[in-house]
Amino acid sequence: MTANAIEIQGTLQPDGTLVLDDKPNLPPGRVKVIVQPVLNYTQTDIWQFFQRIDAERKALGIVPPSKDEIDAYVATMREEGE
Repeated sequence: MTANAIEIQGTLQPDGTLVLDDKPNLPPGRVKVIVQPVLNYTQTDIWQFFQRIDAERKALGIVPPSKDEIDAYVATMREEGE
């Protein structure tokens, strides 16, 4: 890439138009665009595995601990370790 090249992600619309996530900080004029798909992590096997675990835990009524509960647990472990 050249010194004034930037990288911005965006979304390719069904009609072929491109919607950028941010306004490029470049002067008006012609530009070169290279379009490359971005990995959709929600479609990976590991993401779907964790989604299934989450759904199963919710179906069983298992609620994850809150931040306060985790902080209290960590504080207790630290006190016991001292």
